[in-house]
Amino acid sequence: MAALFIPVLSCFVAATSSERLWSRHQVLDHDSQFTLSWNPRLDAEGYFHFNLKAITKGYVGFGLSDTGTMAGADLVVAWPEKSGNATVLDMYASQNGLPRQDAHNDWHLKGSAFNRKTGVFQVSLARKIAAYDDKDLPIHEGPVLIIYSWGKTRALEHHGTNRRGAVKINLLQLANHSGLMKKKPSTFEVLFFSIFVSKIIFN
Repeated sequence: MAALFIPVLSCFVAATSSERLWSRHQVLDHDSQFTLSWNPRLDAEGYFHFNLKAITKGYVGFGLSDTGTMAGADLVVAWPEKSGNATVLDMYASQNGLPRQDAHNDWHLKGSAFNRKTGVFQVSLARKIAAYDDKDLPIHEGPVLIIYSWGKTRALEHHGTNRRGAVKINLLQLANHSGLMKKKPSTFEVLFFSIFVSKIIFN
C-alpha cells in the first residue's frame, strides 16, 4: 500500500494542558493508560475544552461517533514531534475504512506537553459543540459515544486490541456521574483508524 501524505497542522504551544483547571476526569481504558479530562461548561466564545492524556510516545486518537464505530465518526489525531511541537489532524470517516482529513479544521490546539522520560503525552483541544458541516458531529446534551486509541511507538504502528475502545459519556452534564458505557470497536475498524499514519516515522 502506498504511503498516504496529508497536510497537517503543526504548532508549538508554550502553555501546557495542566494550566487549565479540568472539572471532569475519566480513565477510558482498563489499564489506566488513557485519560480524558474536560469542562462541561463552555467558554465565553462557546467552545468546549478537553484534554487527552496517554502514556505513549506515539499518537492519540479521539472521536465522536453515533455508533461507537469508525463509520460516520468525527475524529482528531495528535502526536508530539521531535522538536517539541504538537501536530493535530482533523479527520472524518464516512465508512469503516481509511479516514480523511476534514477541509475545515474544527479541533483547535490549545496546549500540549510531552515528557520524554515517562512517555506521557498531553494535548488540550477546543471545538464548538455544533457541527460545522456534514463531516462533523455535534456534542449534544445527554450521553455521546466517543472512540479513542493511542499508538505504542513513534513509528505509529498498529496499536493492537488493547489500546482502543469506545465510551459513552455525558460531556455536558454538570453532575459528578457520567453514565459510562464501554465498547470496543472491531479489529477491522481499529486497523484502518491507525493505518493512515503507519508510515510516519519518528527517530
